[in-house]
Amino acid sequence: MAEWTATARTNATPEQLLEVLTHPEKIRRWSPVDFDVEDFEGSRLAAGTRGRVIGRLAGVSVGEPSRS
Repeated sequence: MAEWTATARTNATPEQLLEVLTHPEKIRRWSPVDFDVEDFEGSRLAAGTRGRVIGRLAGVSVGEPSRS
């Protein structure tokens, strides 16, 4: 499996950083891959929440397998 790594610096507070890392709508602004979150209830990702991420890479749908 390939691994992708990136580094960024910011002057944001920890609270501001968590805001853009845990809200799917805000993640869409910086994510390099277009995606949707399915089977997710709520507006913010948090410990214990579950959803299914479906993305499109080079026009091909890719996603995490469903968990029962």
